[in-house]
Amino acid sequence: MVIAYVGRMAIESKEFSHSWASRWGPLVTVALGCTLLLLDPIRHILLDHGGVFFQEQDMAMYNMQGGLTPIGQLSQYASIAGMSLLVAGVAWHMKIPQAMLGKCAGGDYEKM
Repeated sequence: MVIAYVGRMAIESKEFSHSWASRWGPLVTVALGCTLLLLDPIRHILLDHGGVFFQEQDMAMYNMQGGLTPIGQLSQYASIAGMSLLVAGVAWHMKIPQAMLGKCAGGDYEKM
């Protein structure tokens, strides 16, 4: 739903004076964040169904020694990066950085 909302706002934006990045950047950031956040649940689903296309030990989060497997590390990093990108994209869409700069600097950053 977040991707659809930010995308619709980008499409309906009437402010053509803004750059491509300021119009479509929040959508790209939110979509990439959501995609990265889906990797770990997909790994769980594949693992719960016997690995499907992979061996179960290849999809496991932890190895026999209790440490993270390579796919476990990938899932961990993807989740952290995905959540960070999602929060950054939503903040960018809501123009929170400009509002904070406007409040702190006393300038007119909110119109950017």
